[in-house]
Amino acid sequence: MFSNNQFTVVLTKDLQYHVRKRHIDGDFHFIHWIIECGSVCLVYSLAEDMVADALTKALPSTKVKVFVIELRHSMV
Repeated sequence: MFSNNQFTVVLTKDLQYHVRKRHIDGDFHFIHWIIECGSVCLVYSLAEDMVADALTKALPSTKVKVFVIELRHSMV
């Protein structure tokens, strides 16, 4: 799974207490466990490279065309 938030990627790999984590509830611990088990791998990706944005956001047509091509290649 790709994320454009570096802090999120770091948090999933580190279960230690951080002041910035105090608002995160129990769901985080389940997600951390899933990643620790190897069921999901979280990888940092630049926001400009998030192909799924073509399905969730209004983007310029040139960017949508590039993402659609990338989606087609990933499905093969």
